[in-house]
Amino acid sequence: VILTLDREARKMSLGLKQLTQNPWESIREKYPVGSTHKATVRNITNFGVFAELEDGVEGLIHISDLSWNKLKHPSELVASGDVIDVVILEFDENNHKLSLGHKQLTPNPWDELEAKYPVGTVVDATVVSAGDKGYVLKFEDGTEAAAFNREMVKEDGKQAVVGETLPVKVVELRRSTRTVRVSHLRTYQEARVARETAEADNTKKAIKKVNSTVEKTTLGDASAMPVVNRNQSAQALQVHGRLFLVDAGEGVQSQMVRYHVPMMKLESVFISHIHGDHVYGLFGLLSTFGMGGRTVPLHVYGPGNLKPFLTFFLSYNEWLPFEIAFHPVNTRFPEVIFETKSVSVTAFPLLHGIETYGYIFREKEPQWNVRKEFIAQYGLTLTEIGTLKRGEDVVRPDGTVIPLADAAYKPFSPRSYAYVSDTAVFPGEPEVLKGVTVLYHETTFLNEHADKAASRFHTTTRQAAQVAVDAGVSRLLIGHYSSRNTDQNLYEAECRTIFPETYATADGDVYEI
Repeated sequence: VILTLDREARKMSLGLKQLTQNPWESIREKYPVGSTHKATVRNITNFGVFAELEDGVEGLIHISDLSWNKLKHPSELVASGDVIDVVILEFDENNHKLSLGHKQLTPNPWDELEAKYPVGTVVDATVVSAGDKGYVLKFEDGTEAAAFNREMVKEDGKQAVVGETLPVKVVELRRSTRTVRVSHLRTYQEARVARETAEADNTKKAIKKVNSTVEKTTLGDASAMPVVNRNQSAQALQVHGRLFLVDAGEGVQSQMVRYHVPMMKLESVFISHIHGDHVYGLFGLLSTFGMGGRTVPLHVYGPGNLKPFLTFFLSYNEWLPFEIAFHPVNTRFPEVIFETKSVSVTAFPLLHGIETYGYIFREKEPQWNVRKEFIAQYGLTLTEIGTLKRGEDVVRPDGTVIPLADAAYKPFSPRSYAYVSDTAVFPGEPEVLKGVTVLYHETTFLNEHADKAASRFHTTTRQAAQVAVDAGVSRLLIGHYSSRNTDQNLYEAECRTIFPETYATADGDVYEI
C-alpha cells in the first residue's frame, strides 16, 4: 500500500501491515475479559512480563499477578520463550494495552492455609533464619511463618537457633500481607497453665475457655467513601464465649458470613456514633435476625441520637420476634456501661464534632486457684480454701501462716481491648487507655495530611502511634483508612517509626488478644 509520495524527491513510503486486518479491531470479541489463553513470554522486566497472544497482540502480566507467592523478580518463575496460561483481566483498546494474569488460574494457597492453620493451631516448624528483625520458620508442608524474637525463647530460657524444629502456635493470620505469625513461647506457657488448672478441678473448664476465646475479627477497615476490597467500620469481638459487635458499617452481615462469625450468637452491639459508615449496616443485620427467628433480646449501646434511628427501623418492622434493648450512652468521663462476672465494657467520649464514644473491653481479675497438693499437705478447711481464693494468706490460731504465693496461683493475667474510631487526639486520651493490652485506633490520614485530620476531627498515623507510646499499650492495630490511599502498609510504616508493635488491619484479619 502506498502511504506517501514525494514526486520531487522521487520517494514513496509503502506499508505492508495495512494489507492485513488490525488484530485490535476485533480484540474485544476474540479476547473477552475472563477468557483463558496460551501466551508466549517475550520480555521480562522488574515489574512484570510481556506475553504475546498472537502477532501484534501483547499483554502485561504484572509481577503481583504472576504468582500467589511473593516474587523478587519475574525470572524466578518464567523465562523468555516460555508458553504459559493466562487470563484476560482488562484491556484498553485505544492504547492497545492488555492486562493479563497467571496466578488467577491456580488455586489461592491462602484459602487453604486459613482452613489448615486457623489461629490457635499448634504445629511443628523448623527455624530457617534468625536475626534482629525476628525469625523465619517453615512448616513441614513448606509454609513459611514469622515470629518475633521474644516469641522464640525456649522453656530453658535460651533462644531457638537455626535448624531447630519446635512446636509453635499460630497467633495471627494476615491476609493483606499473606503473613502467618507464630509463637513457640505460648506453647509451653499455655501448657504450663493447663497443667496448673488440672490441679484445680473446680475451675479447670472455665480457665481453659478463658485462655482460648479472646479474639477480634476485622469486618471492615475503610472510612466513609466506598473502596474495593475494604468494607466500612465493623469489628467482631469474642470474649469468654460471648460475641460482641463494635460498629456496623454497611454490609456488616455479609462480612460476618464471609469470615465465619456466628452472627446469630451476637449478644450486644456497641455503636461509636451515627455517621453512616459506622451504622448503616445495622438495619440489614436486624432484619436478618428477624427472618432467622431470633427470639432473645439484642442489646444495643450507643449515643442517645441513635434512638430515633432504631425507632424509624421499628416503625416498619413491628413484626420482629425479638426485643431491641437500647441502652443510651451519655457520659463525659470513662464509665462502665456493661458488666458480667468475667468482663466489663467502659465507654468514654471521643472528639469528633458529634457525640462519639470509644469502648474498652476488660477481663476481670480471676479468682486465685488453690494448688491441689496443698489441700492435702496442710489439711486445708473449706474456710481456709475460701481465704486463699480471696487472695489472702491463711493464719491459723497457733500462728502458722500458709502464704498465698505458695498455696495458690492466678490462672491468667487479665487482657483488655480498646476501640477508638473517628476522633482527633484529645487531652487525657493516653490516660484513659493506660495499660491496655491491644489498642485499635483510627488512622484516617497519613502524617502529610495532618491539616485535614485536624479540620475533620480525625487522627494521623503518627498521632495514633504516639498515643500508644504514651498509654503504654502492648500492641497497636490501625484502620479506618482514607480512600485516597489503597496501600495500608504506608500507614503501618509511618506508625512503626514511633511504635514498632503496630499492625495495619485488613478485612478478615483475626487477632488473638
